[in-house]
Amino acid sequence: ITQANLSKGLKLGAKQILNLSSDFADGKSDPRYHTDTYRRIAFSAAHTWNIKPGRVVTTRLRYGYVHDWSGSDPDDPVQDVWAQTAEHSISLSNAGRFTGSSLLARNFGYDISLSLKESRSDSRKLLTGNTALVNSTEEGTFVTEMLPLQYYAEGGSLSRPLNLFLKAFDKFTLQTGRLSSNFNLGAEYRIDGNTGPGYRNCDPSLPLTMGGERYRRYDELPFLHQAVGYIEDSFRLPLSKGSDYPLLSGQIGLRTTLLQPHREERMA
Repeated sequence: ITQANLSKGLKLGAKQILNLSSDFADGKSDPRYHTDTYRRIAFSAAHTWNIKPGRVVTTRLRYGYVHDWSGSDPDDPVQDVWAQTAEHSISLSNAGRFTGSSLLARNFGYDISLSLKESRSDSRKLLTGNTALVNSTEEGTFVTEMLPLQYYAEGGSLSRPLNLFLKAFDKFTLQTGRLSSNFNLGAEYRIDGNTGPGYRNCDPSLPLTMGGERYRRYDELPFLHQAVGYIEDSFRLPLSKGSDYPLLSGQIGLRTTLLQPHREERMA
């Protein structure tokens, strides 16, 4: 196995810090055999900016690569099966945390993140069985063929998921007599989708999955939009003056979630 790691922190002036980190790994689970290999690559960067006391903005960038392969031994002349997966991922986030002097904005901030990924899997398998090839895309009765009793099949999937997340929040405390209320309110918006084609067979007449099950393409499915709003209050009320006991405390809140707010089939 080969491994390497490199990390470095840099001070950029009096108010900014940059942290860098990278990792690499390459090897086999058992060096005596040639039936599996793996590789890992990771890189991350974090930038922190202390604008002024009580105001901090942090930006993070991450990249990752994973590759796995497993299969029959190359010296085996009978079997020729294998499977491999490869994944690239990248994410970018920005977060701000602020302390204010306003009565209704003591601690507030925001979060923004974007995540992109590409996952690919491919395999070659020796399949056995005897069933009909199902490959129609419309309803009805059709004439089809029977799959061989045994055959090699190749195929896989390609996925490209995407996620965008936005959040803004505010926290403050109100004191009314002996009643102390800690308020937490905010709003979120999330988008999830996939632009990949999904599953595929190298030879549609010899599908990788016995029975030839059909799969809908990922990029044919609509993106999911989700909007969230919430407010909660954690309160404390000492029942006797000048003492915390006996104490009445509790938490109340309201949260609403709206799915697909821009579509007719939206749900709340």
